Amino acid sequence: MDIRTSSSPTRETVYCIVNEKHLRRYWPELLSEPVPFVPEARPERIVSGLDCWPLLTWARLSAVECPFEVRLATRAVDGAVCLFHWDDAVPRLGVHSCFAVVVQADRPVPALADMTVVQNALGGECSHRSYIPLWTQPGLIPRDPGRGDRLQTLAYLGSDQYEPEFVKAPAFRSALRERGVTFVNRFQGCWHDYQGIDAVLAVRDCPPVVLGTKPASKLINAWTAGVPALLGLEPAYEELRRSPLDFLETPTAESVLEALDRLQNEPGLYASMRGNGLRRAEAFTDAVLTEKWIGLLTEALRRNASERRNPVRRYLSYVFNRQRIRWETRRQGWRD
Repeated sequence: MDIRTSSSPTRETVYCIVNEKHLRRYWPELLSEPVPFVPEARPERIVSGLDCWPLLTWARLSAVECPFEVRLATRAVDGAVCLFHWDDAVPRLGVHSCFAVVVQADRPVPALADMTVVQNALGGECSHRSYIPLWTQPGLIPRDPGRGDRLQTLAYLGSDQYEPEFVKAPAFRSALRERGVTFVNRFQGCWHDYQGIDAVLAVRDCPPVVLGTKPASKLINAWTAGVPALLGLEPAYEELRRSPLDFLETPTAESVLEALDRLQNEPGLYASMRGNGLRRAEAFTDAVLTEKWIGLLTEALRRNASERRNPVRRYLSYVFNRQRIRWETRRQGWRD
């Protein structure tokens, strides 16, 4: 189903695909009233990969002047350029019958894609593979500047699936209390509100193969919010590191406590990290990412006009590749 927004007979169209079941469960109003929403008005609802990639990209691009039209649809339009999240890039939704731009997100390589979008640049880029960072958290509320350089709240923002065991240990919580620090879990929702957060902890208990696909979003959001980040040993974080002020590496309970001691006791460190982060965040604004998306989708439209595809052959290729990827992910111990 093509959920139409504005219509223009003179412009090419890119379709952002989100399956009908997901929309009916989480965004039913978009099925009955297909008007691009304002992401800042609904930050707590933008949680899953489908929300953060095709849905949010549709909303962002619909709000600016684009050289092409952007529409939301529940399945691919044959022969058109269609943007999928990995989870929806399946034959049932027509991935084989269109020019498929597939966001890999934190998943294995797509079974079928004409262009793949990755959320870190660890694997390099080429004509069929492009790095675009995940959009910053919609409606992000920065840390209250009135809190000064105090460090009283340490927050874990993310999935409970990956929360490290050491943060649950009584000894760790006791050590935080001795330092006057309260630990806060935000597993889902309220990821946008940093007003009362003084430091972000982002350490994941996750297989290395999955860590290699993860974005640096927690770091970028912390920079944007003006909050120092205490991070695990993840490739995407290290890839963005330009200065010791970008973040503190804290893969263990002991290193977290050492980092908190530094931030509380080392003169100027807290303020320096906040200021550095705000400067680094300028490279990841919505305006910057919008231009990246427009450039990529313009190239997809150009290629779509010049390349021929055989849907039957593509379907068979998907089936073969999907089986191969399933075997490979089992061998690697993939868990996500």
